[in-house]
Amino acid sequence: IKCINMAHVAIDQLLKYAQQAGDSYYGMVTRDPEFTARQETAVRFAAYIIPGRFGASHATTELVYSFTNLFTYFNDYLMCKSTGANIGRFKQPKLQQFLLYVLSAVECFEVSMEMMAQQRLSEVGKWMTVMFTSVLKTVIRCYMLLVLKTGMCTNPPVPFLNRAHLFGANGPKQSTQAWQGQRSGRIFRSVHSDMSVPYNQLLLGDGEAGGVAKPTKLSYHQLITECLHCSRPLIHLVAMVMFGQKSWKPWLISLAIDIFSLQSFHRVNKLTSSERSEVMRRRLLLLLYLLRSPFYDSFTRDKLLGFLKNVLSKIPIINMVTDMLLSYIPIWQDTYSYCWMS
Repeated sequence: IKCINMAHVAIDQLLKYAQQAGDSYYGMVTRDPEFTARQETAVRFAAYIIPGRFGASHATTELVYSFTNLFTYFNDYLMCKSTGANIGRFKQPKLQQFLLYVLSAVECFEVSMEMMAQQRLSEVGKWMTVMFTSVLKTVIRCYMLLVLKTGMCTNPPVPFLNRAHLFGANGPKQSTQAWQGQRSGRIFRSVHSDMSVPYNQLLLGDGEAGGVAKPTKLSYHQLITECLHCSRPLIHLVAMVMFGQKSWKPWLISLAIDIFSLQSFHRVNKLTSSERSEVMRRRLLLLLYLLRSPFYDSFTRDKLLGFLKNVLSKIPIINMVTDMLLSYIPIWQDTYSYCWMS
């Protein structure tokens, strides 16, 4: 009986210390959001410098980077809770919120899971992990698109909180700097707003820059192309199995899907600000095809490595970044989630 009582006392003490630690962390995050953001940025930056140094593997440092992103979402939640801000992401249906956060978690850890699987389970484990994450992401995105009618799939699924606009110099900002047209989805500046603040950073009535506008209703053609875009990593993976990793067919199929999906949103004016940003992001990501095999192996590699070694490596200070890039490019090329999951 005495031992049981001692165990109860020890558990109570542990719970008390855990609660005190949680309260201290909550206070630290909410009192100084800028300091918290600097810490998160420093860890992310370190994750790109540490690989290959101090005996740390690339998989370990990638895992650190993934957990940093996860804790950033957690810190965002604490800040919203402390200010009582009713931001747009919490106005979405519960199922949609849950699926978005699951999708965000998968995207945070997909690279580290692939690296860990390759390290522990060899190539077979790597490709099984890649196939699992591709199927899971495709199923979630297509379900949200076809069943929940969430509109265009944006990336990241859950954007990080704009803390600079949630918190002012003397506390949380709650003022409305803009309003949004219901039909056009356009942002209009309020007469009380600061004229130095860009349009894409204006606070809507929900306290978050850009807010969460009602998604644009997609036509039948746009729905098909968006499903193809969501399924593109899985389609590319299946094409690689069918035609081989060195074949040009998977590369061409993937490129055709991306161009086809972008074409369906060409000259569409009634898009929300987040949807317009997503279209622009997809256009820029077409440049990644220059760094994807087999195009990279046949055309880009020699020119890129020659430029980095013969030009940038001779410039002081920049040569440190160049050396880091030269050591990281082979790993980037060998990691499927880096090259093809974007």
